Amino acid sequence: MGDLTEEKAVELAGKVASEGFVWTTATIVIALEYGRQSRKDAEKKRSEAAYRHSLDERASDAAATAAAAATAARAAAEAAAALDARLDAVESRVVRALDTKREAAAALQLEREMQQQQQQGGGGGGGSGGGGGGGAGTTKVMATTTAAAAAPAE
Repeated sequence: MGDLTEEKAVELAGKVASEGFVWTTATIVIALEYGRQSRKDAEKKRSEAAYRHSLDERASDAAATAAAAATAARAAAEAAAALDARLDAVESRVVRALDTKREAAAALQLEREMQQQQQQGGGGGGGSGGGGGGGAGTTKVMATTTAAAAAPAE
């Protein structure tokens, strides 16, 4: 190296100072940017974790709601089956009652027809024989009618 003059020393010191300032400024800017980016990434991770957590809560709430709806549906199906069974029982009682009433009506109709035959046949002087025969048939029809009417309609 050669002799260093004062002018070259000042110039060299100015270059070193300016380069040092640029390097120091660049290092500070890089450090600040790195810190800002790290905080931004950490905030993003917290935000994503909170979002996932809210989705998990919503999913568990939806699952609980679905389970409750399934339970309610099963209860409704059981209630519908019970009502259907009761309806079948009532329908069967109504059918039996209608059958009993039809039988009673048929017996009453038969009794009326026999009375009409008895009145038509007995009116010509047929005597007590015709009247007695008709009376026994009427008694039998009356007993059948009374038994049909007295049958319980469950």
